[in-house]
This record gives sequence, C-alpha cells and structure tokens, in this order.
Amino acid sequence: MRKLTTFAAIAVLMAGSVNAFADGTPSLKDKPVAAPTPDWDIAFGGSLASNYMFRGISQSANWPSGSAYTEIRYNIQPTLQLYSGISIESIDYPNRAASETDF
Repeated sequence: MRKLTTFAAIAVLMAGSVNAFADGTPSLKDKPVAAPTPDWDIAFGGSLASNYMFRGISQSANWPSGSAYTEIRYNIQPTLQLYSGISIESIDYPNRAASETDF
C-alpha cells in the first residue's frame, strides 16, 4: 500500500510539472528584441508632503508642502545626451518667500 501511495504522489507531481511547460511561455531560446531608444525623453511629476524637511530643518514652517518637476533629455548619440530639469517646491520662510526653484 505504501508503494502505491508513493507512486501516486510522484505521478501527481509529474503531471503538474508537465502543465507548467505546456502553458505557452517562451523558451530560453526566444530572446526579446529591445526597442530602439527614442531621441527625446520627457518626465514630469509632483508630490505632496506633510512637512518639507531639509537637513532636519522645516522649510515649510511645519505645514504641508507641494512640489512639481519636469525633466527633458535629448540623445545626440547613444553615448552623448543633453539634459535639462526644473523643480519647484512650496516653502514658508520668515522673509515670506513662497517657492524654491531648482534648475
């Protein structure tokens, strides 16, 4: 009886492994072709923070702060790129400055 149980368990495991290979996934021989890199790349985004901290000092007077950024990249050659970016954060300084702009 023990041999029959062992044989049945092995048969179930083998049947499960056959299904794993028959699901239509590509084999290791099929290598994906990389898409060509575009000349222009643009990224943008924003965020909200409960407190804008820099080196342990609140830049937003312990109030919530928002930020936004945009980045532009141009590929001149595969090894040479031009890049530009700008970021704006809301702040609250004693001199009443309202934003910090980084280029």
